[in-house]
Amino acid sequence: MISVCPTRQSLARAVLCLLLALVPGLARAQRPGADLPPPPGADLPPPPGPAPGDADVTPDGPPGNPDVGAPIPGGDPAQLPAPPSPATASEARTAMVIDAATRGIDPRVGQHVTHVMRQTLTALGYSVIDAAATVGAAQHARMTYPPAPADLWRVTLSAGVDRTAFARVWADGGRYIFELTVASADGTGPFFARGSSGAEDLYPVVEQLTRQAVPPPTVWDAAGAARYRGAATGAVAASAQPSAAQSPHTSQLAAPTPGLVLGPVTGAPFIRPLSPRETRDMDAPGRRFQLALYSVSAIGADGNGFYNHLIELSLGARLRRDIILSLHLGYANLNGREQREHNLLPMLVVEKRLRLSPGLDLSIPIKGAVGFLPFNGPVLRVSAGLAYALGERVEITADLLCPSFWLIDDSVFVSMNLSLGLIVRL
Repeated sequence: MISVCPTRQSLARAVLCLLLALVPGLARAQRPGADLPPPPGADLPPPPGPAPGDADVTPDGPPGNPDVGAPIPGGDPAQLPAPPSPATASEARTAMVIDAATRGIDPRVGQHVTHVMRQTLTALGYSVIDAAATVGAAQHARMTYPPAPADLWRVTLSAGVDRTAFARVWADGGRYIFELTVASADGTGPFFARGSSGAEDLYPVVEQLTRQAVPPPTVWDAAGAARYRGAATGAVAASAQPSAAQSPHTSQLAAPTPGLVLGPVTGAPFIRPLSPRETRDMDAPGRRFQLALYSVSAIGADGNGFYNHLIELSLGARLRRDIILSLHLGYANLNGREQREHNLLPMLVVEKRLRLSPGLDLSIPIKGAVGFLPFNGPVLRVSAGLAYALGERVEITADLLCPSFWLIDDSVFVSMNLSLGLIVRL
């Protein structure tokens, strides 16, 4: 029997061999994700390689979808129809949204309207260009702002988009009024939509009006678009070559700047005054007629100490957003010489509204009225007060400073009136 006594060198060698055997396992345990399950398919064995002599055999495609390169029984591959190709990006309709123009309201309302219009066009299937490219395209076409329908048509052809949408926004009677205009490069339109909303339903109303005004992408006249775009391209090329009779300044104003890069631009460089027709359209009231009921207390102010009370029914028509012409017919309970008297007082009233702030539904009505009290004489009245809109159709008003002049029997009696009224717009 042979006994082996381990030496220090043999012990050190054995420990070193043991450490070398354990290091790979320890190193694998320290790698990130070593304790996570492998990704799907990672534990599957690799597919077997092709057998000798089978290198030219086409592998089978997935079930129910044969490979295009594999021969199909019963037909000549050259005579089979090609598989349908998906719609290319060039077939998608493009759209552009000019920033909404606001009048008399917070400009941020226009930003919200523009945002909703962009989202709605995208949902309809349009490819909408971004805001920076829109401003650049408008500058490139020297578009006036706010644009008329002809300006929208021109910038649509200049930018090479299919359709351009634009909205005007203002306030009337405590509600936002929207007017949308859409120009189409295929020659159809222009398309319009008009509506109103409060602050709580602004988004759905703007979305509904956008869907109403903008045709779907599938409604498109390709022949008309090619015809109009060809004419626009020829006009731009002709304007880029000024004749000898034109001055250099004329050519610079007529032709777009060559090589313009559409980039982010700040400010509004294209502004023109509104035309008279556009001004009339903007000042047109949303609801033209109104019906009102007033309770008027007339207190004598010249020392006579009389008191008259009137209940007035009024039918008015808005000539403009801030000018109202109305006819009043009032029942008058008068202070007679011996007892109370009853009479009727017809009056013609002209009213001017002064709005305190675009963000408030509060205005100052300034009125001038003339009437005739039967068997007595003329009545003159001027007043100023406050009016508050409760909604699109209902408004309450109060005349706080209202001197009246009663011409009776060659005498003038003065009273200070206080009145409360309820207005319903028809």
